[in-house]
Amino acid sequence: GNIPGQFEIKGGREALQAFALLSKKYDNLELIIRSDVPRGIRRQYSGWANINIIGESIPWEQLAHEFESADIFLLPAHNTPFLVFLDAISYELPVVSIDAWATSEIVEEGRTGFLINKSERIPYYIENFIPNFGTPEFKKAISTPDPKVVHGLVEKTSILIENEELRRQMGKAGRWEVEHGRFSIEKRNEKLKRIFDEATV
Repeated sequence: GNIPGQFEIKGGREALQAFALLSKKYDNLELIIRSDVPRGIRRQYSGWANINIIGESIPWEQLAHEFESADIFLLPAHNTPFLVFLDAISYELPVVSIDAWATSEIVEEGRTGFLINKSERIPYYIENFIPNFGTPEFKKAISTPDPKVVHGLVEKTSILIENEELRRQMGKAGRWEVEHGRFSIEKRNEKLKRIFDEATV
């Protein structure tokens, strides 16, 4: 999404650092970023011909085209953008993300994508599993990527770059979950019906 100020919480810094390393390993890679990117970071990567930043809101048709033309969905988010992940797997894209918050409930490790261990330096919770979004400590922690996370992103993304068949299998598995599995309209309606039935007893 293009919610202002979300670049760092969506793992934009980690994605760029990982892509810079991947570009040294592989030719013909392209990174499409759909996010508001801070001016300083835009300047830092302005000379990269294989990085395309879409900072403004775009029509769904154009966004759909970006999904259709992609091979991998790299979103190392420090939150769980549920609908964005569903969009990606519905377009048969394997997802590479961070195992933070509820992301593992959407992206199945090794089946519909890869999840990287979250950074131990980031205070995701304050206490008693209370989310820590928005605090100065959290914002400061996500402003500097953890090299371990970046290395994990490079390692897992490399596997997908080198294995077209694995990309296809993961993509098909994700699409199946949207059409027939736990994210399908049928399964969601079953859950809603059960909730309503229990509420009216």
